[in-house]
Amino acid sequence: MTKADREGTWQATKSENTRKAIMDATIRCYVSYGFTETTVAKIAEAAGLSRGAVMHHFESRHDIIRASVHHLVDQRMNEYEHLVSAAATDGGTTVTRENLRITMYALWEFFHLPSHTAYQELMLAGRANAELGGIMTRAQLELDQRISDSIRSMFPAWGNRETIRQLITDLTFFAFQGMAISSLTSPDDRRAKDLIDFLIAEILRTYRSYKR
Repeated sequence: MTKADREGTWQATKSENTRKAIMDATIRCYVSYGFTETTVAKIAEAAGLSRGAVMHHFESRHDIIRASVHHLVDQRMNEYEHLVSAAATDGGTTVTRENLRITMYALWEFFHLPSHTAYQELMLAGRANAELGGIMTRAQLELDQRISDSIRSMFPAWGNRETIRQLITDLTFFAFQGMAISSLTSPDDRRAKDLIDFLIAEILRTYRSYKR
């Protein structure tokens, strides 16, 4: 590799790392300030960069927002797979109470990460911002598909029960989304545990009743 090639590689790596720092800072700003109050100046401050350095990588706030949504989807997907991997390793080829318990508590954590707060902030802000709403609609479709593909891969025990798998996935995700929002104002770990135990029992009963 020539000196010019090494310098080019170094510059590309530096640029990629800076863009990632900007994306991470943007997501932190969504959590701290909300979508509307997330400005380029605040993003720059959170990233430890000058406003000019941020604008060197992105032409406008809109470009930052669009890129941050893609970054956030990737982050949510990586977090999901990391958290549920223990359940898949524990026994993805079968469905047991312990396997479901690991999965449910992994999902409970998944819906209480800062990235979820940022994602929900963008979803809500999209109601009043048509352009953002369109971006988030496409992002949600992508995230749903990627999670479905991951579940099929990590939990083959559900492979021949696709319809009921989707129903149970929707039930679990919608329930946890609602609980995550509710816990912002009225946290109650006991009620959450009771609901998780109920979901585990119902999912196990449903799985067994559909077993071929």
